[in-house]
Amino acid sequence: MVLEWKAHILRAQNQDQAKQDALRSLDSTTVLVIMDWAVKFTQMKYREKQSEWYDKLGLNWHVSCIISTSDTEHDLEVASYVHLFDSCAQDWYAVLSIVTHLLRTAKATQLQITKAYLRSDGAGCYHNNDLIAAVSQIGKHIGIQILRYDFSEPQFGKDVCDRIISPLKSALTRYCNEGNDILSASDMHRALGARKPEGIVVSRAYGIGPGKLIKWNVLNIKCESLIIAKDSGSEKGFSSVTPRRMTLPTVQEEEADVVDDASYQCNEPGCSYVSANFEALQDHINFGRHVLSTKANEGIYDRLRREWAHKFATLSIEPGNRTSNIPVKVSYSRQDWTPESRGWALQNPRGGGTRFSENIKSYLQSRFDTGELTGKKADPNQISKEMRAASNLDGTRKFNREVWLNKTQIQSFFSRLAARKRKRQTEGKETALGGDNADAENEEQFLEDEIKFLIEKHRNQVIEEVLDQVGLVNPITYDGYNICELAKLDKLSRFKVEKTERNV
Repeated sequence: MVLEWKAHILRAQNQDQAKQDALRSLDSTTVLVIMDWAVKFTQMKYREKQSEWYDKLGLNWHVSCIISTSDTEHDLEVASYVHLFDSCAQDWYAVLSIVTHLLRTAKATQLQITKAYLRSDGAGCYHNNDLIAAVSQIGKHIGIQILRYDFSEPQFGKDVCDRIISPLKSALTRYCNEGNDILSASDMHRALGARKPEGIVVSRAYGIGPGKLIKWNVLNIKCESLIIAKDSGSEKGFSSVTPRRMTLPTVQEEEADVVDDASYQCNEPGCSYVSANFEALQDHINFGRHVLSTKANEGIYDRLRREWAHKFATLSIEPGNRTSNIPVKVSYSRQDWTPESRGWALQNPRGGGTRFSENIKSYLQSRFDTGELTGKKADPNQISKEMRAASNLDGTRKFNREVWLNKTQIQSFFSRLAARKRKRQTEGKETALGGDNADAENEEQFLEDEIKFLIEKHRNQVIEEVLDQVGLVNPITYDGYNICELAKLDKLSRFKVEKTERNV
């Protein structure tokens, strides 16, 4: 668990580097687009009955931030766009229509834009083969080439969109408190008043390995034509807003010593950046480089963590009277650890299930057959525990630690065995019925056999109930072994003495 958390942090920092590189590559013809679906907006009424609180319709809205710059100025401009829907399936087709409409709008306002970077989280509507293949067609119809599509880690990398969504929600709540109802996308709108490559170069993470080139002609592009979103009216288009200008700090400015009156500290763990005003801190969080420093101006939380780690990196010898402590420092060198190979933090693909070995299959099959024979079904949880102590006839361990199964795996295997058994019984009955329908006499014989079978089944059930009450259970089993069968085959003597004594 700790290693997975560490790998998540490393992947998050690595994918954030993709945003930093894209920001430094921006010019007057290139933009960076960060996208995210906001949580569905629940319909609101100024005054509503209690019965109207339930079964409300969730309104979909999508937030996009376009970051651009100019050749003459080093400042960054952030323009936010919100697409509102009465009803919409959040799939790749909807995302493609949003991206198409968004870039077409940006192209109309800034004719010099010819290239774009896209960035979003790894949701299924974004991290989709169909969307990646269809994005290549945007350059043909709009004139904006998609240079790269980056994906951020969960709960990381969408801070620009989140800071836009928060004031929008406040504006919607304030509009409703003024005596208005918000029941549709129109009400929400009123309240809120590239060089064409040969293919796609894909990689598992940003900057790791050369990547793999997939040609356009081998991709199954399901949407080759331009998707046009239906406009609800010219009076309900994007509102005219003035983009907020942000200054992209240089590396020297971020690593420089801060002033004494700085009161705003970056909340990124390990970052020592502080500023005297909130606007500079917000620009640093959006586009700045987090400076990992061990200088004296580090935050109080980092200092506490460092002192806590130092406390446990030393050993102290305390006499019995506890009058003095003699600290014994333990030094470590870089030769004590071996660095991991590059790419160790990559997220493993979701593969299929692991096939059980023949040894495991035979063991589970015998336990299942024993349960069917005795009428007492085997408990998967108990079998999971017994597998850890199961041993062969000579006393050696039957299963290694790597092949131990949990309750869910054993229960799934038993379910497949039971389904297979029911299927064979059903097929046998259908075959018997097919032969009997050909002849009336055979049909009567089949009914008589069925009655005899039911009588015999009832008799066996009565016998099993009596045996259960008496306490005699046959066969006698222990640790997956059929003692009666071993005695019949004259193999009981191969058991070790301590195993037999433990059984007794």
